[in-house]
Amino acid sequence: MKTQNPQDLSREQHFMEMAIQAIRLNAIHHRVLAVRSDFEQAHAMIPVAGKAVVRTMHFSKALLRIAAVMLILIGSAAIYKYETVNGESVFNRQFTGYELNSLRGEEKPDLQAFTFREANWLDVVAINYLAPVKTNKSCFLAGMAQMELKKYPEALELFQTVLANNKDESFHDDAEYYTALGYLASHQSGRALELINQIKANPDHKYYFLVRNMSALDLKIIGMKK
Repeated sequence: MKTQNPQDLSREQHFMEMAIQAIRLNAIHHRVLAVRSDFEQAHAMIPVAGKAVVRTMHFSKALLRIAAVMLILIGSAAIYKYETVNGESVFNRQFTGYELNSLRGEEKPDLQAFTFREANWLDVVAINYLAPVKTNKSCFLAGMAQMELKKYPEALELFQTVLANNKDESFHDDAEYYTALGYLASHQSGRALELINQIKANPDHKYYFLVRNMSALDLKIIGMKK
């Protein structure tokens, strides 16, 4: 049997060790690559999660700020509404002049009606005052003239004359409605609300729809202030 040269054995062993080392290095290289890949994936996820948290925190803070601003605005609006709504403000929104329609077939000229249509308020009041017989119509027109002159107590007195006449119900609905407005203008909100609720309870009332459309919130506020 041929013996192998020690030099050849030494060379073969050297090559074998180099091969084993190469295998080990390759394994280590792949392991390093795997660890690096895992690290990069984890590192990539951390900023995204961090950003998500930061965004959520910023978004929550923004929502809280918006909610706080909205509460302040709503509170300010509620305070402003409460402070500015009163009987007089409701009266100013609700009051409109009375339109006296021409009646066909009138047997004689009606001087008071003529002066009313001409908006001669003082003359309207004077004609009723001087009339030997005061009717519901003459008293109501005089009352409306006083309303236009902003003499609300005088207007209310004339309207009460109309409402007290149980023999003639003409102009009753008109007198009730404008009495309610007169109470508002003269800071008698409690009495105004009583009449307003009375009109609301009667769908057949001439001013039912007009009263029903009045702001419920405004009426509640003036009810709290009465």
